[in-house]
Amino acid sequence: MKNARNTKVMQNNGKLAINRISAHSLRWISNYSNNKVK
Repeated sequence: MKNARNTKVMQNNGKLAINRISAHSLRWISNYSNNKVK
């Protein structure tokens, strides 16, 4: 049971990391395109 719980926590952390990265990428892309338009 302990291993299963750890695996679930790791999966959740992985999702959080992916969400953080994609949010950062979207922000970077929008900043980049805004600057390019100017």
